[in-house]
This record gives sequence, structure tokens and C-alpha cells, in this order.
Amino acid sequence: MKLRVLSPPSWQLARAITKWKTKLKIPLARPDEKYDKLILVGNGVQDAIAYLILTHKLDGTQVLGITKTEKTRLGTISHIPTIIRQLKVEKIVFSIDQEDQELDDLKTQLENTMKRNYGINFNLEEEQNRLYIYNCSHLNRQFELIVTINGLDIPSYTKHTIEDHLLLLFKELSNNDEELTRAVSNARGNPKEAWRLLEKHHENVYLNLLDIEDEKLQKIFPQQITSIKMLKPS
Repeated sequence: MKLRVLSPPSWQLARAITKWKTKLKIPLARPDEKYDKLILVGNGVQDAIAYLILTHKLDGTQVLGITKTEKTRLGTISHIPTIIRQLKVEKIVFSIDQEDQELDDLKTQLENTMKRNYGINFNLEEEQNRLYIYNCSHLNRQFELIVTINGLDIPSYTKHTIEDHLLLLFKELSNNDEELTRAVSNARGNPKEAWRLLEKHHENVYLNLLDIEDEKLQKIFPQQITSIKMLKPS
């Protein structure tokens, strides 16, 4: 799979993808290549970097759009009606961090925001751990929304974010846990801050993510891999 950064993109997202696609030698789709499915980033650019690598690892030439709005988290939903109407996509993976919310509360808030605030009708077709698949409609447009909640069940973290997954990969790559334990402690359990403190290791983690076997990939990024596979042609 190849990503096409949609215009107008978030400046931070475009900059991050351009930087890491060059460092990691990952080709992007051309600006004129067609797509009918996209990844909508609801938090920071770290989601986009992860999806850049993960989509590349799933073989094929399929083109996926990727974008990030000015709004974050559930505020991103306000842009979905426009995306559906103007871009005519059939499926959207909406990637959002769990943060410090309970999953049931986040799901309820997500559904209320879709229905009450933006007139998106939906049926929950399938629910997995931190993954919700909705058949949706807005006005006369039908689409599938695959909501991916980033995070893992790691009790020592005060929040759950895409960095949970990257820190787990770092732990798997390390010979000991001392540096990770120190970073998490200094970050007071915040995985985003712990990942920032390990910045010198980012490139090595990304390079290893490119090479790890599928079984370990599914273990570390379970909901993200499942959501990407749902975008593949049936």
C-alpha cells in the first residue's frame, strides 16, 4: 500500500511523512493517483508515521489517502461529512488515541458526536478490542468508518496512545528494560513524553518496524493492522 498525502494537508503531517519516507526509503503515491479509502489522523503526526510504515509493510500497489485536520480527537469528526461529500471515499480509518478515557465512555462520546452533532447515522457492525466498525450514512452518502483506538493494556501508563505500541517495540528490541523504565518514570507514566525522551532511538525503532515478522507486528499493533487490512480490496 502507498499513501497519498491529501491537500491541503496538516503542515506537521506532511513534514513528518516527507522526512520519514526519505529516511526509510518508503515510496509515496503520486499526487494524481486515485484512491477511494483514506486514513484520518485524529491526534498527532506520530500516528501518520506509524501508518506510513505499517501500510508499506502490507504488500501491494493500492493507494490510500491520509490526512489530518486542524481539529483533533473527536473534533476531527466535524470534517467527515465534507470528506465524504468532496472526496467520495468508501472507507475511512479514523485513528485516535484513547488518552485517559475509559473505552466505553470514549465510544459513547464518539457515537453521540457522530449522530447528534454532525448528523451521521450509523450501525455498529463489529466491535473488537479498541476497534469499532460502523456502517454509516450522511445525507445520501454511504460509507464505512473503522475507528481505531490507539493504546495497549499497560497499567503503568497514565494514558494510552500510539506511543504505547512504539514503546513496546522498543522494549522488544532492547537487551534490558532499564532505559525504558527510566523514561517512563521521568515521564510520570505518560507514554507520549516517554517516547519523546527516547528520541535518539526513534530511527532504529522505525527501521526495525520495517523488518519485523508478521506475527510480532500483529502482537504490537493489533488494532492498527486489522484496520489496514479492512481497507484492502475484497
